[in-house]
Formats: sequence, C-alpha cells, structure tokens
Amino acid sequence: HNVADDVSGEGRTLKSAPSLDSDDMIAILGYLATLPYVKKNAIGCVGVSHSGEMILKVAAETSFTCGVVIEGASHEFLSVNMGPEAPRREGVVQYHDRELVRRNADKAAAMARIRRIATPILHIGRDSDHLQGIFELAHEWMVEAGKDSQWVSMDHPDHGYPFLYRGADGSFRPDPVQEKAFETFMAYFDERLKK
Repeated sequence: HNVADDVSGEGRTLKSAPSLDSDDMIAILGYLATLPYVKKNAIGCVGVSHSGEMILKVAAETSFTCGVVIEGASHEFLSVNMGPEAPRREGVVQYHDRELVRRNADKAAAMARIRRIATPILHIGRDSDHLQGIFELAHEWMVEAGKDSQWVSMDHPDHGYPFLYRGADGSFRPDPVQEKAFETFMAYFDERLKK
C-alpha cells in the first residue's frame, strides 16, 4: 500500500510494506494482457525453484491460463519450517521425504493459499532433489483441494534440467531426459494455451 510522505515536504510516496517479487509478476501479467498481440486468455508461466514458488504465490492472488512449476521451492508458500531445526546435511536443508515435509509444514496456512488458486499447474520434480518432498506436497495438497494439478518427475543431476541452455560453443545439446522434460512442459502449454 502506498503511503503519502507528509513529513519531508518532498511529495514522495512511501511503501508501508516491502514489495514482493510476486507483486512484480502480477503487474507483468496485467501488462501482458493489455498488449494487442497477446492473447490475454492464453498466458502461461514457467519457473524453476523460487520462480516456481512465485507462480504458486501469483496464482493464489490472480489467475492466468496455466503454469509450469519446475522444482518449485515452495517452502514459504506451504509454510514449511526452514529454521535451524530443519533437517540439514552439510548445511543444506534436506526435505526429500514428503512425510517429513508434511510434519514440518503448516497445512492450514498452505491450504488457505491453495484454495484461492484457479490456475491449472503442472509440477515437475527431480527425483534426487533434496527438496523433492516439498515439490510433491505442493501437488498433493492442490489435488486434495480439488485443483487442476499434474505431477511428473524425472531423474537428472542438474537443477532446472527442463530448461535447455547453450553450450560453450553456442549449440544446444540436451540429453534425453532434458528433451523429455522440455517436451512434457511444452505439450502442456500447447494443450492449455492453444485451445
């Protein structure tokens, strides 16, 4: 919320609370819908890790056509305890086990957010990821809340493996798992955005 600065005499506008990156994403989606060359009823979002969590946060506040959440580090969205008592190995939080995540999450708070989602979501996990339980639980609780949620997980050593990046020589050489993951989320977008 904007707050007028009546003290300094400089006519500034202050923020009563810090802006969230998800607020920026909501503004971007609103802007995209105004562009004449964008089909406002066919906007999809894809994000990895924190940006995957942002998609869930934004979907709880507004709607867009569909989202792909890749390895969504949704611990804030699900209210998962990430404090000093969270399980760690060599300083890295270990939430691979969905049941462990469930015991350390505030389901009531998470479900209150999830119930506001109207946007279909495809969750893509990574079998060996230390946060796989968080990825799975986000999907499970969306299904429990009656939301349009799909799940797929693959085994790959790289975080964000569905995104295909150029090699040092400028060429693309995705491995078979990367190709399958990329094709999976693009097929999801084709199905949802080209209706």
